[in-house]
Amino acid sequence: MKALRIAGLVILSLILFLSPTVFGLAFTLNRSVLNADSITSEVNKLQLAPLAEEFIVQLLPEELPEDVMDILPDILARLEPRLQDETGAIIHADHDYVHGRGHSPDLASLIRSTFLSPGFIVAVIDEKDEPWLSRVLLEEVQERRMSGKTRQAFEELLADQRMLADMEPWTRKQAAYAAYPIADYLVGRTDGFSISVSFPEQVGGELSGRAFVINEAWFLEDLRVRVVSFISEAETVLAEAREEVGGYVRRLWPAYILSIIISALLIAAIVLICRQVKGATRTLGIVFLASGLVMLVGGLLGRTIVAQQVMPAMHSAPAGMQVRTLDLLGNALAPLQWLGIGIIVSGIALMVVYFVYKSRDPVD
Repeated sequence: MKALRIAGLVILSLILFLSPTVFGLAFTLNRSVLNADSITSEVNKLQLAPLAEEFIVQLLPEELPEDVMDILPDILARLEPRLQDETGAIIHADHDYVHGRGHSPDLASLIRSTFLSPGFIVAVIDEKDEPWLSRVLLEEVQERRMSGKTRQAFEELLADQRMLADMEPWTRKQAAYAAYPIADYLVGRTDGFSISVSFPEQVGGELSGRAFVINEAWFLEDLRVRVVSFISEAETVLAEAREEVGGYVRRLWPAYILSIIISALLIAAIVLICRQVKGATRTLGIVFLASGLVMLVGGLLGRTIVAQQVMPAMHSAPAGMQVRTLDLLGNALAPLQWLGIGIIVSGIALMVVYFVYKSRDPVD
C-alpha cells in the first residue's frame, strides 16, 4: 500500500511539474507576443525617431541633401507621439492577420493610410516653421522649366523670402492633396500618376496662374522599387508567421484553461494522498521549486533561442531595429521569468511550512 502511495505521488508530482510549465508558456505568449496591446506598449518604450531616420536613409536610393539630414532628426523626434500612433495601428492590423482575422496583410494600404497619409505628411511639414516646402517645390519645377522669362521668374521668386512664406500654406495644401496619388504610386498600387497644379495668383508676374504637372518622373524609380520590395518581403514574413502561429493560437486558450484545472486537481489529489500537512507541503514545495526554476531558466535562455529563429528573417532591417528587436524579445519573455520567480517563492513558502510544522510535530 505504501508503495502504491509513493508511486501515485511520484506520478502526480511529475504531471503537476509539467502542468505549470504549460501554463507558464501559454501565459507568457498570451501576455506578450500574441497580445497586440503588449507589443504596442513595448514598442512605445523605444525611441522610434532614430529607427525611422535609419530606415528612411536605408530605403532611399540616394543620400539625402545635407540640409535635409540636419533637420530630419529634430522633425522625427518631435513626431515621436505620431510615430507611435501610426506604428500601433500597423501592429494591431498585422496582429489580426497573423491570428487569422483577415485574408491579407495588405501592408500597402496600411502604409498608405498611416505614414504616407495626408495627415501624417502635413504633420511632418508643419514641424518646420520655415517655408522650406515652397522652396523645394519651386526648385523641382524650375528644373523642368529652364528657359527665358520663366527661368528668371523662378529665380526672383526663390530670392523673395516673404513671398515664399506667403506661398507656404498653399504649398502645404497641394502636398496634402497629392499625398494619396503619390502614396499609391510608391507602394505599387498604380504605375504612375499625374496631378495638374496652378501657381496662386499671389505670386504675380510670369508665374501667376501658370500650371505645371506633378507626376512619377519627380521620383526616382529605384525608390518605388525599394518600397514595393520591402512591402513584399514583410508580407511574406507575415504570411509565414500566420501559417506557423495559427495552429498554436487555436490551441493556446484551451491549453491555458486546461492547465489551470489540471493543476488544481493534482494539488487536491496530492493533499488527499499525503493526508498530512508536512507531507503535502514537502511534495508540493519540491514540485513548485523545480517547476519555477525551469520557467526562470527557460525565460533567460529563451531570448537567445528565439533570436536565432527570428533574426535571420530581419537581415534586411536596419541595424538599430535588429538590436531593439532583441530587447523586445527579452521583454516578451519577462512574464515567464516573473511567473517562475512567483512559483519559486511559493515553493520556498511551502518548504518553510514543512520545516516549521515538522519541528512542532516530529511524528510523521
